[in-house]
This record gives sequence, C-alpha cells and structure tokens, in this order.
Amino acid sequence: MVYLYLILGLFSLFFMGYAPAYFLLAGKGGFKVGSRTISGKVFIFFISFFTGSLMAAWLLIMLSIADISFAGQIIYGVSAVFFIFYIYNFMSRRFRSRERKSINKLSGDITAARKSRRIKDKEGSVPTEELPQPSVSIAAQVPSIKKKYRESRTAQVLFIIFTALIIINFLAVVFLTVLFPIKFWDAISCWSLKGIAFFIDGIINNFYIAHDYGFSHPAYPLYLPLMQTWLLSWMGQINENILKIIFPIFYLSLLSVLYYLFRQKMGKLLSVMLVFIVSVLPIIMDHGYIEYTNLLFSVAMLIAIYFFYLAKVMKGKTSFLILSAIFFSIMALTRSEGIIYVALFIIINLFSSVYGILRNNRPLKNLLNFLMPLAVFVIFLIPWYLLKIKLNLPMLPTEWSSLTNTGIADMMASGFWETAAVMGSQLILSIYDSTRAVFGSFYGPIWILMLVAMLFSFKSHFKDFGWIFFIFLFTGMASIFISLMLISDFANSTERYILHLFPTAYYWIMSNSIGKSLDKR
Repeated sequence: MVYLYLILGLFSLFFMGYAPAYFLLAGKGGFKVGSRTISGKVFIFFISFFTGSLMAAWLLIMLSIADISFAGQIIYGVSAVFFIFYIYNFMSRRFRSRERKSINKLSGDITAARKSRRIKDKEGSVPTEELPQPSVSIAAQVPSIKKKYRESRTAQVLFIIFTALIIINFLAVVFLTVLFPIKFWDAISCWSLKGIAFFIDGIINNFYIAHDYGFSHPAYPLYLPLMQTWLLSWMGQINENILKIIFPIFYLSLLSVLYYLFRQKMGKLLSVMLVFIVSVLPIIMDHGYIEYTNLLFSVAMLIAIYFFYLAKVMKGKTSFLILSAIFFSIMALTRSEGIIYVALFIIINLFSSVYGILRNNRPLKNLLNFLMPLAVFVIFLIPWYLLKIKLNLPMLPTEWSSLTNTGIADMMASGFWETAAVMGSQLILSIYDSTRAVFGSFYGPIWILMLVAMLFSFKSHFKDFGWIFFIFLFTGMASIFISLMLISDFANSTERYILHLFPTAYYWIMSNSIGKSLDKR
C-alpha cells in the first residue's frame, strides 16, 4: 500500500499545480502546451508537478507560521479540492473546447516569430515556398518520393532506438535509486533529515527550536525537504528507498523538458539525439539518484529562464512572466543562491518595464508585467523569511557570511588565479568528483564542444532576446567563481556547482547553433 500512497502523493502535487498551469499555459492567447502530443502532455505534467510542489511547500510553511500541525486531513483535503477541479475541467465540454482553441496558439506564435526573424535576416527575399514551382511529371516525382519515404523510415527507426536507450538510462537510474537508502552526508544533513523530522514532528518549528541540529545548515531553504515531508505524509511511514524516487523524476523532467523545447526548433530525431547525449552524461545520471538539490535546481533554472525569454519574444506576455517568476521562486526555495537569480530577474524586468513605460508603449501592460511577477515573489518567498524571523534563524547561510566580512581587494588577491585554475580544470578535464558516486563527473568535453559550436554562429545566440540566457549564465558563473574564491573547500565540489548551469547553456547553445543551421536550409 505504501507504493500506492506514494503515487497518490506524487499525483496530488500534479493536481495542485495543474490549476495555475492551465490558466497560465492554456489561457486566452496562451502558450500551446501541446496537449495533443506525448511530449506536450509530459511537459504539462512537469510544469504542474513543480508548481504544485511549490504550493505544497508554501502551505506547510504557512501552517508552521500559524503553529498548526501538518494534519493528514489538511493535506488530503487540499489535494482533494484540486483533484475535483481537475476532474471538472477534464469532463467539461466547455473546458475541452476552450483548451482546443487556446493550446494551438504556440505553434502559430513560434512559426510567426521564426518567419519574422527570417524576413529580418533576408530582407527583400521571397520565401521559397511562395515562389512558383516548375511543373514536374508524376513519374519524375516517384524516385524522390521513395527516397524521402526511406529516409523517413530510417529516421523513425533511429528515433525509436534513441528513445529506448534513454529509457534504459532512466531505468538504470531508478535501479540505483531504490538500491540504497539516503547515504550521502550533505543530502542527509541539509535536506532529507529535515524532511523526515518535519514529518515526525508534524511541523517545521520543532526541528529548529526543540532539537539541536545546528550542523544541518538551518538557513538553507526548504523546497526539497518539504516535498519529502508532503510525500511522507501521504505514505504514512518512513521508507527512504521508495521516497528517493523523486530524484529520478527530476532526471526524467530534465530530459522531457529539453526534448519539448528542442522540438520547437528542430525535428524529432535531432531532438532525441541531443537529449540522449544529456541522459548518458555521467554527472547527470549520478545526480539522477543522488539526493542533492543540484539537478532539481538546474531543471527549475532552465524552465524559469526559458519562460522569461519567451515572454520577451512575445512582447511581454504576462502569463509567461508569472510562470517564470514561479520557477525562479522554486530556485530561491531550493538553494540559497537562487535568490541571486530572483534579484536578476527583477532588475531585468524592471528596466524592461520602465523602458516600455517611458516610450509610452502600453504603459499599463508594462506596469502589470512588473507588478505581477513581483506579487508571485511576495506570495511564495516572504513566508519563508517570516518563518526565519519567527524561529530566529540566520537570514544568510554560513558560506555567505564570509562574503560580508571579506573585502573585494583581499578576495581578488588571495584566490583569483587559484579559482581560475579550478574552474578551468573542471570545465576541461572534469577532475573533481565530490560525491564519489557510480559514474563520476565527466562532462568537461561537452562544455568545450558547446563553446566551439557557439563560436560558429555567435551572433545568432544574442538575437531576439537570446542575450537573456547569456546574462543569467554569466551571473551564475560569476557567483560560482566568487564562492570558490571565498571558500577554498568548495573547490572539491566544483562539478556540482557548475551543474545547474549546464542544461540552460546546453539548450541555449545547441538550439541556436543547430536550429540556426536548419533555418538556413
């Protein structure tokens, strides 16, 4: 029965997040989430799952602020409400009609944007499909039709092969997940211990005020521990081997999201090949079962930046900005450095909104586009800081306190070149492997290949708001560099700190390098 309750707990997170995902993704003029394709349905599931997990964490934090224990009736009751909403919408003819009309917007929007870009790139030229074609006899067309058919069959076979290999990788990750209980010390002390303790005590507060767990980094955010608490509350017992299934889910979500995003720019076969490369990388497979937050953080970062980018491409689409803010909130509640990306989002969005207002370009729309994401941050992040104040927890984690006590000049003089050597060694040779897990951290050569691919189509990476990816990636690298300069012990974990940047960099570079070359054909 514990397996059944775990499945119910996982789906309860999906049902909770489905309501906001539906209104933000498939609302009026919304983003085509591809409900008619398998990849689109999986994309909907993971957007809903992570959003629902954020809502669950928010609920447990609010209950702890109010000194209310995590009673099963509250958790089951909230889940039931959202499940009823899901069933109502699923059965409603009006819902299905509205969804069919609205989910078709993305393909049209993206097609129009890509055509617009091609027109800008080739101003004055006429698209080939609009040119008159010479008449060709049916007999002359037969050989080319047969060749195209054979190529299509070959592509289908290759697609099936790569999909099967990805599934095998996923099953290997699942096997390694359930083989052992949680065993990595940082995972135990910083994340999983909290999730289990919150479940046993029925509240967050006791962990910090009734017990002495100072070694567990009390200032660390609680998105992952509270997700575990939620699922343990559904399971009704502690079973770490089964609970760890959430980590292969993070692994699968990364592959699914990457595939869906690549499919917006290229064909099925090329998309699945690019995803297969990620699925087989040693560090990605290791973190598919290691109980750390790095892979989860990387998925949230990819989705957050992509929606922010897409909002700007589509002239400030408010619903996408809200979705972006939701996933930036997940980042801030997953790892301490997530608040850096929240601040960067607010700054970029502020400048964009002010620029639009000053140009008298839909001033009310620009004001709304600034205030709505800000409201998301207030709703989801402020309660965590209020709980910190209530429990007298430090606002900054231990490693950040060094930043406030160290001068920039001293920092530059003491560790700049050493840190540069550490970063270079990891990006080129992958010499660090802090977890000592099964597969290792080897992914340095992929970074080099991506850099080479980027140089061949450098300008295309910054067109049409592509610079948004660069700003976040540059900020991420800079923050890692500064952290390594401040705390030399972090050098042994460099591969983990760089990991969260990899999926976003991989999508940004490969989609522009390969996608651009496809556009030229």
